[in-house]
Amino acid sequence: MSYKVYMNTLDNPTAQGVYDELTENGHDVVTGSDGNVGDIDLLILSIPHANRDHMTIRDLDADLLQEKLAGYVNDILLTSLSIIPLMEKSSLKRIAFLTDPAGSIRESDEFDDYAYHMAQAAAGMVMKILHNSYRRNGFSFRVYADCGSGIGATEYILTDQSYIPEDDPVHSDENRIVCRDGYLREISW
Repeated sequence: MSYKVYMNTLDNPTAQGVYDELTENGHDVVTGSDGNVGDIDLLILSIPHANRDHMTIRDLDADLLQEKLAGYVNDILLTSLSIIPLMEKSSLKRIAFLTDPAGSIRESDEFDDYAYHMAQAAAGMVMKILHNSYRRNGFSFRVYADCGSGIGATEYILTDQSYIPEDDPVHSDENRIVCRDGYLREISW
């Protein structure tokens, strides 16, 4: 099956890889720079990678941090809110966020690129709120933390997850939002 996909940016290595795989497999992919996009089946979000500054929490300018966070996180939220109405007719209705394990508040072992990783954590919270707001309307969600091994982001995004309607929601990745890496390990928020 071929899907109509919207991606907010290709300025991220994982996002670029997903774009390449999707287009090679016949999916119609449009990006934030495209004009009229029409109906959408799948929304894929990520934070631009090129703007990483390698600054730590100790040497990051507070005004610069606020500017970067506002830009990154607002793009994720505003893109979602503008594309979700275009997904209402889709049978898939899937929203995905591409991140990395350092975007986890609990599991990050990074000390630089503070603004980038903080924005990933904040965007994860946006995904949780979107899930709480739209899951009951038939939307499904994927959060993929690229660890460089295991299954790729495209496969994870397009694969249906465990869903048994009468099962407890804690056992169904479709009824809760979960971040997984390429080995399908759950990455804590």
